Order: sequence, then structure tokens, then C-alpha cells
Amino acid sequence: HTLEVWVHFGGTSEEVWETLDGIIRSFRNDAVVRFSTVPTAMWALLRETLFPEHTVLIVDIGGEFSEVTFFVDGVMRETLTLPYGVFNILLRISEVEHVDMENALGMLKGLTSGVLSAETKERLHGILKKEMQNWEEIFERVWQYAVREMFTSLHVFFVGGGALLEEMKNAVVPPLLHSELARGLNVSSISPDAFQDKFGTYCCFEGPGDFGLLALVLTHTKL
Repeated sequence: HTLEVWVHFGGTSEEVWETLDGIIRSFRNDAVVRFSTVPTAMWALLRETLFPEHTVLIVDIGGEFSEVTFFVDGVMRETLTLPYGVFNILLRISEVEHVDMENALGMLKGLTSGVLSAETKERLHGILKKEMQNWEEIFERVWQYAVREMFTSLHVFFVGGGALLEEMKNAVVPPLLHSELARGLNVSSISPDAFQDKFGTYCCFEGPGDFGLLALVLTHTKL
């Protein structure tokens, strides 16, 4: 009999991992236990379909935090955690539109799917334009690191729940003081739809927000 268990931890520490590994092996000492990170799994999937760039940034926009992982010549160099995510945008929409968070989320989904009225769409774009100033300031940490490490020819991939928002991608274009980065910058967003051919049945993944899970599934099925 075979029992296969998949557990996804956010911010797993070595101590937690060792505890989990010990629990599993206390029942079955020969159990096969594998550990991988979401950024590593995403890069393993990306490099199958794309030529490895000299420097790749994977920007995973989450709910409360975003993670930016640098890959140089295919090797993970650094991961920066930014205290900003979709939750910040929902708070601003809720505040300005005087709606609860659930309705704010509905409005944001309506914006990305193109089903809002022209008037509501215009209001939300105005809210996002102001809020993106905060995102731009926080993302400056990424450009400072890139300049310090003398990276060039950057290819930035946006994944996660905020990857469908064009404002979030446009707001992080390197400012004028980092013009050397802007010259070689390429920005893309990645959706699981691009990998449908790797599944016998494709039904579980929706948009860039599920790309990390998709990468983990495809990576582990090859091990």
C-alpha cells in the first residue's frame, strides 16, 4: 500500500521540517520525504520552456506579503520578502468605496475580468494609481539589491494573486536613478494555462495565483 501526502507550509522553518520528518519516519522509517521551495519549483518549470536569462526575478504577489526571488545563471541567489500584497489594495478599495472586504474583493475581481461598468472601472483605476505609490516605494528594495549586485538584462516574471493587475507590474519599472536596469528589463506574467499540455485533465488551476502550486505538482511528479 502507498500513502502519498502533500503538505504546503508557508515560511517553513528547519525546526518544523525536522519535526514533521521525524513524525513521518516514526511510523515508516523508509518513507520518501522530499522538500522543495515554491520559488525553486517555479524556476524548474520556467526553464523548461524558456531560455535561461542571466538574471531572472520571480515576483510572487501574495495576500499580505510578496516574495521576490533572484536567480542568476539558474541558481537561486536571494529572496526578498516585501510587506505588501493584494490585501493592501483591498483595504484601500474598502476604505475609499465604503464597502466591506468581501465586496472589495468582488470589485477587484470584476476589474481584472473586465465585467465592471465604465464608471466603476474608472474609480478603481484611480484608487489603484494612488495605492501603487506605496508598492513602488517598497519595491525599491529590489532595485537597490539589483544595482548593488550589478545585475543587468533582468527578466521579471509576475505570479501570484496580484499578477493580473497591470498597475502592479507597471508601477515597478525602475525609476530614473536606475536607468541601467530599465534598459535591459523584460516583464511577463505567467499563468498555469501555458502548461495545460502537461496534464491529462486540466481543471484545477486558475490564473497566475495558482502557478506556484502548479509548479510544485509538476516538479514532484517527475521525482
